[in-house]
Amino acid sequence: MQPAATVWEVVHERVIVRSEPTTASKLVGCHKKGDHVTATSLGNGWIKLVGGSAGYMLADGTNVGLAELLRPVSAPQKPTSAPSGRKLRVLCLHGQWNNSAILQKQLSSFSNLGPGVDDLVEFTFLEAPNPSDPHEIAKEMPASLQKLLPGPYADWWQKLVAEDGSTTYKGVERSLECARAKLQEGFDGILGFSQGGALATMLLLQHANSGLADLPLRFCWLVCARCSRHPSFAPLVEQAIAGAALKVPSLIFHCGQDERVPREEALKVARMFDASASTVLHFPDGRHMVPRLGEGQLAEVRAFLAAQLGQAP
Repeated sequence: MQPAATVWEVVHERVIVRSEPTTASKLVGCHKKGDHVTATSLGNGWIKLVGGSAGYMLADGTNVGLAELLRPVSAPQKPTSAPSGRKLRVLCLHGQWNNSAILQKQLSSFSNLGPGVDDLVEFTFLEAPNPSDPHEIAKEMPASLQKLLPGPYADWWQKLVAEDGSTTYKGVERSLECARAKLQEGFDGILGFSQGGALATMLLLQHANSGLADLPLRFCWLVCARCSRHPSFAPLVEQAIAGAALKVPSLIFHCGQDERVPREEALKVARMFDASASTVLHFPDGRHMVPRLGEGQLAEVRAFLAAQLGQAP
């Protein structure tokens, strides 16, 4: 299903229309500040013009030293639930030194994301099976933050570095088994924040490369996530990046002020997925947390989820 069309406003002085979604392609037109166009987002900073126009426009110019060039000004029509009233079931994986209650608070209290999609999605939260190291918590989380976001805390794995420089990822197999078992309860999608996002991609990579038939996911949703650095997954990650091997539709958030996941690492995650089925949203002022969404961004998220809902049985 194609993404829903949205009306976009040109907010830069002039924005070029090109024949293909690349700055090296042929110039076929131009729009000036204040103009409105109807287009669908390609999820990589580019939009495709529709409704009688032809061509592509760069909406997010941060990769070429510019800022926002076009901004969505109208949301797609708010989708209704399926006739049965069914919502998409999404399994949520929290981050490191974190827990399910914290991720739930991030989605619905600190961000407008949860309330903005609650008619489309039913979130279920899974607790990581490995308790966090108290010394790491003391080092990484100030007392004020622990008071705001209380424990107990858990990790999907703990990275241990030996004196000889070798690295062990303690608890990762246990976490993969835990998540796979939970997914057997029947979920449409998986949402992973930070370390939980890396775990979600590990599950998908395992499935894509081993022929596992026990991961019937319709989509993947990653927030502030990076590729797994687990040694046994490194070849799978590189192969996926080289060939956009993960065909499952993906919704990917990355934040410009993320102190834990640099932009280039977040974009590496996006390259593992088929771009034609991906929606990638950049939040220039966002930090390492679930961001607040603007009206246009929320419209894109809703359009992505509506497409998945339309395909659900």
